[in-house]
Amino acid sequence: MTENNAGTGKPFRTSLAAQAAARIVIDAARENGIVDGGAMVVDPALAEMEKALFSGMFKAVARRGSSELTPDEFSSMFHFVFARAAEAATACWSRRPFETGTDGLFDGKTPFYADDALKGFIHAQEFPVQCAQRCWDHLAAGGNATAGYDPLLPLFEALKWCFRIGCHASLRFLEQRRG
Repeated sequence: MTENNAGTGKPFRTSLAAQAAARIVIDAARENGIVDGGAMVVDPALAEMEKALFSGMFKAVARRGSSELTPDEFSSMFHFVFARAAEAATACWSRRPFETGTDGLFDGKTPFYADDALKGFIHAQEFPVQCAQRCWDHLAAGGNATAGYDPLLPLFEALKWCFRIGCHASLRFLEQRRG
């Protein structure tokens, strides 16, 4: 971790572990053909949905009283954000509200609203499985040295990118179906 001063007079920290976790997710997306190095589909509404969803996720982790996760819970979180990304993309596409509940965050039973074709596409993807396994392995190998920062930071950075890539993949899927 390095400390910087962005001209505000207040130091901030950057986490190399969080950057590495994000890179793991991005690399998995490239290997799976979900992103190809070109621009990702974005929308300001998706950013608002991400913010609200992740705020709820942080609260759900805090309610647990422990940041310790089992391998199944860890994996469930990646499946959760990938599925909820499809729901966010659907909400963005149809200009409907996005519900930010956290049901299924830890138990692998994520309810999400999307048409059947998009649900099938999401369920067929190996991407969240690979993200979870690679991040788990990375963090277990010492990629989460916790001196001075929250150990959830690398996990949530990886989850953030899993969500963003899931939104991108879902919107591309919806565009192709329409086209």
